[in-house]
Formats: sequence, structure tokens, C-alpha cells
Amino acid sequence: MKDEDKSKEQLISELIVLRRQVRELKNLVRMSCNVHNPAQGTKGQKKSTGTGAEKFRDIFEKSFVGIFQTTPEGRCITVNNAFAKIFGYSSPEEIISTVQDIGKQLYASIDDRNHCIKKLLQSGSCAVEVPAYRKDGSKIWVYINVRLVRDDEGNVLYFEGMTIDITRRKQVEEELKQYRRNLEEMVKKRTDRLLKANRRLRREILERKKAEKALRQSEEWFTKLFHASPNPMAITLLKDGTILDVNNAFLTLHDYQREEVIGKKIYDLYIWFNHGERVNIIELIKEKGALYNQEITFRKKTGELRTALYSADIINMKGVECVFGMMNDITEHKRFMVEMARLERLKLIGEIAAGIGHEIRNPMTTVRGFLQILREKPECVKYYGYYTLIIEELDRMNSIINEFLSLAQNRVLAKKQNNINNINSIIEAILPLIQSDATNNGINVVFSPIAVPDLLLNEKEIRQLILNLVRNGLEAMQPGGTLTLRTFMENGYIVLSVSDQGKGIEPNVLEKMGTPFFTTKDNGTGLGLAVCYSIASRHNAKITVKTNCMGTTFFVKFKQEV
Repeated sequence: MKDEDKSKEQLISELIVLRRQVRELKNLVRMSCNVHNPAQGTKGQKKSTGTGAEKFRDIFEKSFVGIFQTTPEGRCITVNNAFAKIFGYSSPEEIISTVQDIGKQLYASIDDRNHCIKKLLQSGSCAVEVPAYRKDGSKIWVYINVRLVRDDEGNVLYFEGMTIDITRRKQVEEELKQYRRNLEEMVKKRTDRLLKANRRLRREILERKKAEKALRQSEEWFTKLFHASPNPMAITLLKDGTILDVNNAFLTLHDYQREEVIGKKIYDLYIWFNHGERVNIIELIKEKGALYNQEITFRKKTGELRTALYSADIINMKGVECVFGMMNDITEHKRFMVEMARLERLKLIGEIAAGIGHEIRNPMTTVRGFLQILREKPECVKYYGYYTLIIEELDRMNSIINEFLSLAQNRVLAKKQNNINNINSIIEAILPLIQSDATNNGINVVFSPIAVPDLLLNEKEIRQLILNLVRNGLEAMQPGGTLTLRTFMENGYIVLSVSDQGKGIEPNVLEKMGTPFFTTKDNGTGLGLAVCYSIASRHNAKITVKTNCMGTTFFVKFKQEV
């Protein structure tokens, strides 16, 4: 909320808080004085001097207020981190070494320091509010509470005290003064038109109506802002996570109806993927008062896991502490970044493949030819099995190189008649091969197509993509399972889905899918899915994955471009 939008009551409340901080500062100054003057205490107090010094040192190092000791000439003897931070210096050492005369370098007016010194010499202490300069030249207001320290002979040793940045308080006071001036002017204009007898009564009525209207408007604005915000928001009880209110974006994101969530505990809806994660976040909020852009994993009503940046603050609603939380869904952004990284890796590997593929395959072809000749010679018959094994391994290497080289392809499909194909027709052509592989593995295959438009497709590459996805699904299931292929329309896309009934994919594996040479199979090359992603990219399509403990579904979404 901007300062100009704040009410009179809000400004007064801020001023009260700032004044309380000033009182606390004065108490710390008195404590500091007692610690530095143990001779003023009793014998019992003298015995605890060490403890008091330790407490002061702890306050000195950790305090949010600036603590300092300076010479009468204006040099800093010692300061804490808070003091250095107030004046824009990176460390106490920097301000001690840099500032030679605080009257000229820190005080906005040398007269303010001279006045303070005069008062110190007269009474031994001084508390003032003065303008000052930060290191970068910007002007601030500070409250200084300082005392004079003398030796046993009465000579001035040094000045010590504390300071806080009261710039915000000064701004609030000025805003409040301006507000009051505006209010007085407005009242004067109104009361001039009223009779003297009922002037006060009418002013009270007008002020009451104004306050009521402002309250209603404030509530209406908050309600409208809350429910109209595109970011999902929720208000829950701090103590047990009971949901008090959610906005429309929250319901849309999580696929819930309002009556399904209001009054329910956040844990009962299983929105948080990791219960311990929310417990830790609540502890952080209690400790710091607020939390900003904490990355979390949440679960939709459908069970889909997504990623969001979570921000939260503790608010007070009718005397009850609540958590006001807001989500920013970054799932698609993360997917985009992963996809960009994967494409960069594919590009690099493709460049390598294009450079070395030819040099490897030529000698392999030569070696294979000579092995075939040697295998047929009578004197080598006893080594026939060895030659055959070597030839099979060379063929396997050639197959891997073919897949590897397919990653290097970066051609764009030309809009030719022979490239116009129907995805259903391609699947039907290779369906007998798919069913044969599935039968050998004891798995059923179901193909559920709907009529879809023709697409600009390379039939050979799309066959390779489908077979790779199907074989991954077959390998993920036990005998007796069902592999389902579907085609359908969704939001202007033609979608091919391949669903298995396996155990699902672990999150750490899911993040690396499509990375060349990454595989969880004992005999896998790690190129199958990488080739699928490369083929999809060349067809201006995208691959998404939905997985859980009941199975995994790959979606290949093609744009309708013919």
C-alpha cells in the first residue's frame, strides 16, 4: 500500500510504533551507561561486571541500532555493524578508516554537532534528532542518544551512545502533518457554510459517515483485489491450517470448488506434496514474519504435481493470527528452461555427431566387410561364432550411430504432398508390429483413435518416434498390463498419447528425460527419448509427461499446420 493511500489511523499507528522504538533505544543507552560505569553500582554489581560486559558485547554486535564511541574531535573509535549500515558503509572498519570528522562527513549541519557537544559538556548527555548524510550522499534523519565519558580527573575521554534511522518516522510525521493540514482546511470550508449552533454535530456526522464509507470501500477494494488477482491466494489459520478464504485463481489452479475447501484443513486436501515442507515454511514465517518466493511443490486435485513460488505473511484478523499466502505457478517456466537446456545439449551433441559420424562409419564398414570374408574361410570356421558376435556388435554400434546422427538433423519439413500424412494412418500401418512386440511381452495393446486432420509429417521419423515411446512403455510394465494409444484434439492441437501401467517415473529421473545417453535401463543407450524430442522439435511439436504410481503417459502435441 502506498503512503498516500493510508488512512489517518494507519499513519498514527506507524508513528506510535516508531516512538516505541525510540523508548527502547533510550533503555539500551541507559544499560550501556551502567555497563561502562561499574563503580556506580554496589559490590554485588561489581561481581557481575564481566557478565554485564558480555551482555553489552552481545547487544553491540547483534543490535539493530547503531552503537558508537567517538573522540571529541570527531573520529570514530568503535562502531557496530548497524551503525555502519545506517550510514551506508559496508563494515565498521570502513567507516572508522574513512570518516575523519563526523561533524563534516556524517552530520548534515556542523552546527548540530556543535550544539550536541555543548550540551554534553553542560549535562553529560544529549538526545537529539538531526539530519545526516549517508556515504552515497543521500540525506537521512537519525535519533542520537549520547553521553560524555570522563577519566577520574574529569578530563573528557570520548563520547558514546546509540543511534537509529528515523527517516521513515520523520516522513510519517510530515505526512501526518500534511494530512492534518488538509483535513483542517476541508473542515474549515465545510463549517463556514453551517450554522454556528450545529457546526460540531454536523462535522461529527460527516466524519462518521466518511469513516464508514472508507471502511466499506477498503473492504470492497480488498475483496475485489483478492478475488480478481491472477495469482492464487489463500488465508489460513496459523495454528492448524484451516482455510478461511481462497480466491478464484486458487480454485482454478487446484481444480476445486469453493465449498470443497472453505473450512477444511490444508493438510486434509493434500495440496502440499511434502507435509514437512509446510511445517518448515510456517516456522520460517513465525521466525521472520514473512516469506518471499520460496520454491515449493504442490498437488492439484487431479494429483498432478506442479511447482510454484510461495510468498506468505502473518496477518491479524479479529485478533486471530492467520497466514496470507500467495502462489506464482512456475511449472511451465521451469519446463521451458529444462527444454532450452536440453535443446542446447542436443545441438552440441548434434554438431559433434555431424563431425565424427562419417569418420567412424567408414572404417566400421570396412572392418565388417573383412570380418564377413574371414568368417567364410575354411581355416576360420572354428572362429565362426566369434566373427558373428563381432559383426552383430558392429551392427549394434551402427544402429547407435544412426540414432546419434538423427540428433544432428535440423532440417525443416518442406510443404510437399508426400509429406502430408495422417497420424492415425501411420499408427495403423505399424500397429501389427506393435502388437507383435506386446504379445511377446504378455501385454495388451489398445488403440483408440478419433478422426483428426492431416499434418505435415515425415512418416519415417514419426514411426520412429511412436515405436520408441511404445517400446519404453512395454519395458516399463509387467506381463498382463495394457498399453493404450490414443489420438484426440485438445485446444487446437492434435494429440498423440501413449499410456502404460508401469510404476511411474521418479522426479529426479523425470528432470533428466530426453538427455542424450541418460538411461535407467541396463542395456539402454540413452538416445531413444532424445531422438523423440529431436523429432518432435523438427515437427514443431512438444512432448509432455504425466506420471504417478499407476503409470506414465507421454503426450505429443502437434500444431494444425498443413
